[in-house]
Amino acid sequence: MSSPDPDKSTDSDYTIFVWRQKSVAQSGDSWPVLHVRDPELPLPAPPAYQNPSFYQFKPRASSSNPSRAGSRADQRSVKSSRSRKAAKAEPEDHTPKHKKEFEKFHSENGVRTILGNIGPVQNVRMLLKNGYRHVYISRKFALKNGFIPADAAPGHYGYGGLVNLGSWPIKVGRTKTNHTVYLSEEPHFDVVLGRSFWEVRQVKTDPLDPTDVVCGDTGEKIDCELVILKDGKGQIVTVT
Repeated sequence: MSSPDPDKSTDSDYTIFVWRQKSVAQSGDSWPVLHVRDPELPLPAPPAYQNPSFYQFKPRASSSNPSRAGSRADQRSVKSSRSRKAAKAEPEDHTPKHKKEFEKFHSENGVRTILGNIGPVQNVRMLLKNGYRHVYISRKFALKNGFIPADAAPGHYGYGGLVNLGSWPIKVGRTKTNHTVYLSEEPHFDVVLGRSFWEVRQVKTDPLDPTDVVCGDTGEKIDCELVILKDGKGQIVTVT
């Protein structure tokens, strides 16, 4: 069986179309009109060409331009990471290099500490440093050993300044001497032996060997240990 001629099928379809248009037209002389847009005119802007009935029930897209939304999200992430880095960035340190090396050298060498007795308390680790003027004991040590009352309130016993706790015997080595003791807020050592102790005992040190400590009043050499203090982050704490 041969296939129908396509030209004849098209003519038949057009004849049926014209017949239907004549049947629904008001006048038998009317013909279908095909409206053609002028190609010289610009295209209409939305929503002039949009059918409201079609867009009324169509779900709205989450983002009109996913690539642009992604790029914006990336920009926000980059900005947020930069802001976090800027917040974490520490201020620049303008300390001269030679001063840093000097402080590092002395801090890594540690501080001199000796064992001694103060009052009724024995074997106390004491800081031996002539940068302090007097002999001091820490508040925690004073409360624990009864140098100040247990009910000491803020504003008393050192909170308003140094408080003289009187004269107490201090024994280092075989010799015992009396010294005026002050209460301080030094948190690292229980007892600090300052210049008043150095002058009475005529303490002499060796700049080449920090552990070489001799009391000139008796000629006795004192056992000395170097202590390096570090905080919770592992940073060296410099005792001034």
